[in-house]
Amino acid sequence: MLKLPDLQMGVRLSVLGRSRPEIIAAIVGGEEEAEGRLAVHRHHILRSLTGALKANFPVLCQVVDERFFAYAADAFIRMHPPSAASLAEYGAEFPDFIRSFEAARTLPYLGDLARLEWAVMQARNAPDAAPIAADSLRQVPVVEYPNLSFRLDPSLTLLRTRWSVERIWAAHQGGEPAAQIDLGSEGSRLIVRRRGAEIKVERVDRASFAFLAALRHGRRLAEAGAAGLAADPFFDMAMALKRLLAGGAPVGFSILPTVNRGASQP
Repeated sequence: MLKLPDLQMGVRLSVLGRSRPEIIAAIVGGEEEAEGRLAVHRHHILRSLTGALKANFPVLCQVVDERFFAYAADAFIRMHPPSAASLAEYGAEFPDFIRSFEAARTLPYLGDLARLEWAVMQARNAPDAAPIAADSLRQVPVVEYPNLSFRLDPSLTLLRTRWSVERIWAAHQGGEPAAQIDLGSEGSRLIVRRRGAEIKVERVDRASFAFLAALRHGRRLAEAGAAGLAADPFFDMAMALKRLLAGGAPVGFSILPTVNRGASQP
């Protein structure tokens, strides 16, 4: 007799692929009845997970033929069954999967579109966080400004794409999408963030993206400014910080200790 963990794993594999003989033998009834029961479960699970992928990647589902999406979803589900109870979080591996999916090789932008939709889904489900008070930085000595480290809105994601897929996404946010969309050849640097009940997808320049990426990784304000200047020598950090604060993106801050680079190590 199979142990419970082996039985559970066997049923899972049988539902996601071909029926396994030891599982067929463990099901009450004859082989035909056992196959029928597994087929019912297989149909229900594939249908439910395909529905979850459609909900999490609605624009991609609209862009491609429905039969193609169902075919891709079937292949993905068998390779990447859910590992969490919430189907709202299902599909983290889908962007990488669709990018390398052989049947999608003539649609190279689908991977970037899926990455954008996953960022949108994450922004929608991110916890709420209040922005820092407008006058909170007045308590920080000016000499410490270079050592400021900001914690940004948890719904904010930075996304670098090869294709300008935000144009596809925007075209499907109500109304009739354009018959043809120019995806450009330079790609995009995007900020995805929830503002109230609405998800905003904003394209930013190279320097602003570098500045925000540094802040997102917990770098000091001085280091973030240096990253912006490295991307564009005309980058205005003061203006970028002003826009960031006006938009309510920082939800916390700290002052990192000054690093004495000239001090000798013990």
